[in-house]
Parts: sequence; C-alpha cells; structure tokens
Amino acid sequence: AKVLTDYIKNKLYSSLAVALFGIFAMIYQIYQHYPFNNRTANYIPEDFAHNILVSAKSDKGVFMTNGDNDTFPVWFVQEVLKRKWSLVNANLSLLNTNWYIRQVKHWGAPITLSDEDIYRLPPIVPARNEVGFLYLRDLAIRDMIAGAVGYKTDKYTEIMGIDGKPIRIPAIYLADNVSFAKEVFEGKEFSIPIYFSLTSDPGVFRGWEDYLVLEGLLLRLTGESRKKVAGFGSVDAEWTDRVITDGAEDPVEFVKTSSLDYKNDPRLDRWSFRSLFDDRVPKNEDHLRLLRNYASAVLTLAAHYISEGNYNRADKLFDLGELFSRKSIEGLGVEPERDPQIFAIRLSRGYIKMRMGQFKEAEEILNKYQRFLPT
Repeated sequence: AKVLTDYIKNKLYSSLAVALFGIFAMIYQIYQHYPFNNRTANYIPEDFAHNILVSAKSDKGVFMTNGDNDTFPVWFVQEVLKRKWSLVNANLSLLNTNWYIRQVKHWGAPITLSDEDIYRLPPIVPARNEVGFLYLRDLAIRDMIAGAVGYKTDKYTEIMGIDGKPIRIPAIYLADNVSFAKEVFEGKEFSIPIYFSLTSDPGVFRGWEDYLVLEGLLLRLTGESRKKVAGFGSVDAEWTDRVITDGAEDPVEFVKTSSLDYKNDPRLDRWSFRSLFDDRVPKNEDHLRLLRNYASAVLTLAAHYISEGNYNRADKLFDLGELFSRKSIEGLGVEPERDPQIFAIRLSRGYIKMRMGQFKEAEEILNKYQRFLPT
C-alpha cells in the first residue's frame, strides 16, 4: 500500500510540475510577445491603404500596387470598409497570371483583349524593347493604356499562345516604352485614369516618367510630357498638399496631432495618420518602411515648390519629410546623419535657406555635411 501511495504522490507531483511549467511558459510567452502582436489602435496599414485610395482625384480608374504590404490593406479598405470601392486595384505581381488579368478586366479595367486570348497569353513575350522581352504584366498594362485612350491601328502582329496558336495584338505593344508612349497615348485624353502607386516597381513605367503627375501617393499617367520634377513629369501641388496636410500652416504639428486622433473616422478627402507617431503603439519594420513612401511624396511636393520659388512652403514640407524619414530610420536602427534621404533633405534645406537670405543657417547646414560631400 505504501509503494502505491508513494507512486501516486510522485505521479501527482510530476504532473503538477509539468502543469505549472506549462502555465509559466504560456504566461511568459504572452508577457514577451503580446504587447508587440497586439494590434489595438494600430491603424498604420489601414491608413496607408486609405491614403493610397484618397490620393486619386477620380472615383474611377485603375491603380497599380506592387506587393503584399500595399495590396492586402487596400483590399480590406475597399471590400470591408467600402471606401473608394469603384477604383480598380491591379497588383503588379498578380498581373503576371492569366486568370487575374481576366478578373481585373471584369472589375472594369479597360483591357481590350478577349477572355479567350487572355487565357492563352504566354508568361513572357519576345519584344523589340531594351531587354528583348515583355512580362505578361507589361503586355496587360499596355493593353489597359491603349484601351483607356481609345487607341486604334491597322498594324498588327502575332505572338504564340501557350496552346501553340497565334494571338493577334497591335504591333506597337512590342515596342520600347518611349515609342509606345509617342504612338499610343501622347497627346491623348484618358477616359479611365491609370495610376501607379509610389510603391510600384519603377521598371514598369520606365520611359514614361515625363508623362506622370504626382497626386498624393499615386502617379497618374497622362498624355502630356512635362519637365521633370524630382524624377516625375510634374506634381499636382494644390491637390497633393491639400490631401496630405489639409492646408495646415504647420504640417508637422498637423500630422502629429492627427496621429493621436482616434475619435474621428478617416475623411475621404485627405490622408489619415492614426497611431503613426503614438509611441504607445508598437511598430514593426513593415510599418516603419511605409513612412519612406510618405516621405517620398512630401519631398517631391517640396521640390516642386522650390521650382516655383515658394521657399517658405517647401521649407515646412521638408520639416515634414524629415519627420517621416527620421521616424523610419531610427526605428530601423539606422544612423540618421548617414542616411541618403536625410542627407538630401539637409542639403536642400541649406539651398532654401540661401534663397531665403538666411545665410547663417545655410552655412551651418552645409558645414555640418561638408565632410560627406565628394572631394
């Protein structure tokens, strides 16, 4: 009986020890990881998608996004929250698949190819461009553009479908980007706006930069070639400034205050910044990298104001651009003074100070960064 009693006690103690260890391990895991994985009040992905959507001046159109981080939140905001639902999102990665091109067409994208031909398109098409081929996505984008401007031609060529049978397409589709632009959409009006998000792979629109107009986080393709501003054809300054800052005199204070406003729902006429500068909300690398896109839009707008001689507004927007950049790189553990974007901002600020007659401030900035300049 004593042996049995001792066995039961030992078994009970062992089971209790294992249970206590399991409970402790669970509590420890919750203590360690819950604060970071808790998404309470973290609106950064939702607001980034919102800001992409409200950047579009039109309620219709097609806008390209690049990957997961700029596409999945957009799907949520459009499908669940029903904001700007009429805009068609075309993910550049998925545009390399036949089924998705057909889906985008039926959502309203101005694709002229028949469903049958879409299913037969090969993943890579021989072309007369710089690299000698086009990806399926490039062919789809060209067809969208041609459809949006009502392009007509009597010059066709054939490409081989995946079933071994020819597919008839306009010959200009296989030309380089510059030739395509001049023949297909230069001087034309777009019946359906075509946008590229700032997160898009630049290779998609290389050669069309002069035709792009920055509107918030979107680049709208137009039929007019303009003088480049910070790499793009032009900036819709009035719209972009209003949609980012709501016309605030102090953009930095406006954004910081807005980031703590959890009571009001995002407006459909301007960006939302909830939790962005709220230090109580943990942020991971994906959140911090999104700030770079905000900085790019703001700094491009600032460069436009410099080109117009509006140095006061440019100076304030450089403050905002630097705020976004510093928040991003400091969270990622990068030394701000050696970051190329911060470096460019500070040198631009020095130029502005000189143009504004603030020579002492300009000299201080340039002296500080002189050691980083090439000799």
